Amino acid sequence: MSAKHNMQKPMILALTFLSGFVNVMGIMLFEIPVSHFTGNITQISMGILGGDASRAIQLGLCFLLFFLGSFVTGYIHYCNRPRLKNHYEYVLVAQALFLILYQMAFSSQLLFLIAFYMGIQNGVFVFYDDIRVRFTHMTGYLTEAALDTAAFLNGKHTGKRIWFYLSSILTFLVGCIAAVIVGLYRKNILVMTTFMLYLSIGTLLYMEKNPVEAENK
Repeated sequence: MSAKHNMQKPMILALTFLSGFVNVMGIMLFEIPVSHFTGNITQISMGILGGDASRAIQLGLCFLLFFLGSFVTGYIHYCNRPRLKNHYEYVLVAQALFLILYQMAFSSQLLFLIAFYMGIQNGVFVFYDDIRVRFTHMTGYLTEAALDTAAFLNGKHTGKRIWFYLSSILTFLVGCIAAVIVGLYRKNILVMTTFMLYLSIGTLLYMEKNPVEAENK
């Protein structure tokens, strides 16, 4: 395992924690999990056929904005621009600042912004060993962990990736639990807490990338 991968894993887990936190924020504020589109697509069909058109439209907009967020990330990547270790720290800081501004102006529509944010986050091009990291895709991680466990028990590989998948799922769970605790204590500080998480992770990622410059400051 390279030093680069070792340096990235704390940031990968931090962003996975953030994804769990934001997903629960969407549920607690709007009753919609903003990263769970298997379930959301199912609910869209139920809304259409059950006569709840407003719900179907709301979920459909979340679907489109998640897609748009991932599209933006992919477009930048394929134009040979930012990756996680290059400039994603600036994206995180910008997301933190825009989150607060958007909350002040369009608080009732915040759901759509965080769906867009989750699309950006899940589309970031970062690898851990040979694993393509998906910060919100726990269903996929669960499947991969099970398949790798079966391969390990049959002597097909070392099982090293299993621990990455399981630690990511656990970290996502911890992020969810943290959001529930914050929301139950005081729901109106969920957005501010999310702002602080985006800003803190962006700052830490910048410091990881520029250790000497950060120390001089």
